[in-house]
Amino acid sequence: MNQVLLLDGATGTHLMAAGLQPGECPEKWLLASPEHQKVLIDLQVSYMKAGSDILYTPTFGANRVVLSRYGLGDQVISINQALAALSVRAREEAGRKDVKIAGDMSSTGLFLRPAGDTSQGEMEDIFEEQTIGLEPSVDLYILETQLSLAEARAAVLGIRKVSSKPIFVTMTVDAHHKTMAGNPLPVCMLSLASLGIEGFGINCSQGPEAFGSMLDELTRIRPHGMKLVCKPNAGMPTEKGFSMLPDEFATKVSQLPLRGADCIGGCCGTSPPYIEAVKAMTNAVLPDRDDVNIDGFACDERLIYDLDGYQIAEEKIAADSKLDNALFDLPPKIIPRIWIETEEQLDNLVEELPLLEVPVMLGAENEKLLSKAVHIYPGRALIDPDCVCPKWYHPAKK
Repeated sequence: MNQVLLLDGATGTHLMAAGLQPGECPEKWLLASPEHQKVLIDLQVSYMKAGSDILYTPTFGANRVVLSRYGLGDQVISINQALAALSVRAREEAGRKDVKIAGDMSSTGLFLRPAGDTSQGEMEDIFEEQTIGLEPSVDLYILETQLSLAEARAAVLGIRKVSSKPIFVTMTVDAHHKTMAGNPLPVCMLSLASLGIEGFGINCSQGPEAFGSMLDELTRIRPHGMKLVCKPNAGMPTEKGFSMLPDEFATKVSQLPLRGADCIGGCCGTSPPYIEAVKAMTNAVLPDRDDVNIDGFACDERLIYDLDGYQIAEEKIAADSKLDNALFDLPPKIIPRIWIETEEQLDNLVEELPLLEVPVMLGAENEKLLSKAVHIYPGRALIDPDCVCPKWYHPAKK
């Protein structure tokens, strides 16, 4: 029998109410004094008493990029260790050994090449470093408020260099259900499923009334075992705060499991009374889920492809300087067999593949090159039958 998992609610607004100033580093503020730490611990204890099953560590922006703005870029590991330990203390004070602690990570604000200047390796290193600090204290990881599929993938791969614990990813999207980088939600889920994440969903973005239609899109292509995660705001921001009070918020959020959600909680504008109201109104037992066999679906950054309508090219295409011309000359509905022979050719993938609107088959001279290729490719690829697929990758299949 599957149960609805209850997440926690907002943290930042409560720290500001306790004295955190606009523009001040929340991580530094929390660690500045025992009094500040007590604010966080008391808040998290309140969330657990309200019914939260998963508690987020106060490490939302505790990565190298964000901490460097405050002169703390060389203290990432120690800061994450200290902040995660506060959540462990809160769990002990609440007497809730059953609560899982999630290492919370958010977006760096950087964009990967070719959209930005950050390399795949650099982005993975940023999240690997934060994971080292969190790993001793957490039971799972949640990448929240993700603004682009490319960064979310790099974050997952960075975590996997350190940890084998479950990873949930929640994106922030606009009214058209797309990220800031233009990635549709179902595409994000399918692409990240190729990396073996355990949960996917949406946080922040809008109020709970908008989440039902987003869940409808995701359930149409939900991979087997994938938990769907929803953490909406308390309505829309107003001059006096957010528009929804706890009961109205809970009335809407408690219906999300009927649309496919497995994990529900609150984002901006929520507090322990909101989570308590959600728990009181939610049927704890999840309805049966209809998972989808996603083997025959591939994707790039923006489109999902049903492979039934495609044929695989007979000849391989070298990922050399002539790759763009070769791809341009492809007939419709043909899947290119792109073959990587050298490290230098990986740069051609970065430049050329975002321009394609067809599914892609990747292959390489050796396992190391193939692994780097699927790190770089932002979608869900097929793997050439002449290669051995990396054990951690879940490719599309024709």
